Amino acid sequence: MKITYILGNGFDIQIGLATKYKEFYRYYTKQPSDNHHVEQIKSNISSYQNDKKKESDGNINWGDLEIALGEYTAVIESATDFEVILDDITNHLKDYLESEISKLSVSPKQLKKFWSDFTAPNKYFSNATTINNFPTIDKTSIETIDVKVVSFNYTNTVEELMKGTMKHMDDFGEGVNIINNHPILHIHSTVDDIILGLNDKYQIKNKALQEDDDFVNSIVKPVINNEIRNKEIDEIIHQIQQTNLFVIFGASLGPTDSYWAQYIGRRLIQSDAQLVYFTVDKEGSSKLSRKKCKANKRQKRELMEKLSVRNHLHYNYAKVNPITGDETEDIGPQELFMIQQDFEKVEKQIFIECNSDLFRIKDI
Repeated sequence: MKITYILGNGFDIQIGLATKYKEFYRYYTKQPSDNHHVEQIKSNISSYQNDKKKESDGNINWGDLEIALGEYTAVIESATDFEVILDDITNHLKDYLESEISKLSVSPKQLKKFWSDFTAPNKYFSNATTINNFPTIDKTSIETIDVKVVSFNYTNTVEELMKGTMKHMDDFGEGVNIINNHPILHIHSTVDDIILGLNDKYQIKNKALQEDDDFVNSIVKPVINNEIRNKEIDEIIHQIQQTNLFVIFGASLGPTDSYWAQYIGRRLIQSDAQLVYFTVDKEGSSKLSRKKCKANKRQKRELMEKLSVRNHLHYNYAKVNPITGDETEDIGPQELFMIQQDFEKVEKQIFIECNSDLFRIKDI
C-alpha cells in the first residue's frame, strides 16, 4: 500500500510557526525599498487582499500572493521590472522563513505526539470517514507499505521533526526508519532555492509577457520545475500516480497549484485510491453536527472542483480540455450518464475532516 502525505503551510502553523501569509505580508511591507515597482506591488497586494476579504470565504493564503503577482504584470513594462519584484519578495521570504525555522524547538513529548499522529492519523477520523484497511505504520509493515511525504512548503520542518524522532527510536518504535529512508519531496523546492510563481501562462495578465517564452519560463512553476528539478518532479508525479491513500493536511490546493491538484484528481478517477482532506471550518467546532455535515459536502464539492474531476471526466468521454473546460466534441445522454456515475464514484473516495488536532504540537 502506498500512502502519500501532502502537507501545506497549515502543517507549519499547526506546529507553531508564524508562517501565515498575512504574517509574512506584515513583515514584508515594513522592509524599505527604493524601487518604485517593489513599493507599488505591496500596495497592489494590499488592494487584492481587501477585495478577497469581501468575498464569501474571505480566506487569504500564499496562493493569493502569487495571483496578485500575475495581476500586477498588467501594469509593468518589461520582464526586467518583474524580475526585480520577484527577487525582492523571494529574498525577504527566505530571510523570514529562516528566522521562523530557527525558533522551532520541540520537546520529546511534542515529538512523540507528532510521530503518533503521523503513524496513526486515523484516530482523528470521524465515523463518516471509512478508509479501507488503514494500515499500522510500524516495524512490522516495512515490507507492505510505502509512505512518502510531499510538501508544498519551503521549510524543512518535517525533516527536523523526523530527525528528532530518530533520537528517540527506542520510545517511538522502529517504524521511524520507514519514513527516514525516503527524503521529503518538496514541490516548490526549499528556502535555499524558492520557486514562487504561477500555475500557467494564462495567469499572466500582461498579454505581451504572456507570449514571451523567456518570461513564461521564469514565472510558471511547472515549467521552472521541469527545467531545473526534472528528476524530483518525476518522482513526485510517479508517487501520486501510484498512491492508494492521500492524506492532505494544511494545503489549500489553490489556483497556482492546480497542476498538482489535477494529478491527484486523475489518480482518483483512474483507481480506487482514497483521499482524506483535513480542513478547518469557520465555527471551529470538533463535533460533526448536521450543519457541519452540510459544510463537509460543500467542501468536498469545492475540493473536487480544485481536482478538476468533472473536467477530466468530460475530457475522457468527450475530448474536453481539462484546463479550460472547452468541449471539442458533442456529448450525448449516454456519456453524461457515465460521467455522473464516475463523478459519484470519486465523491465516495474523498473524505473531509474538520478542525482536527492532527499535528497540533504547539500547545503541548
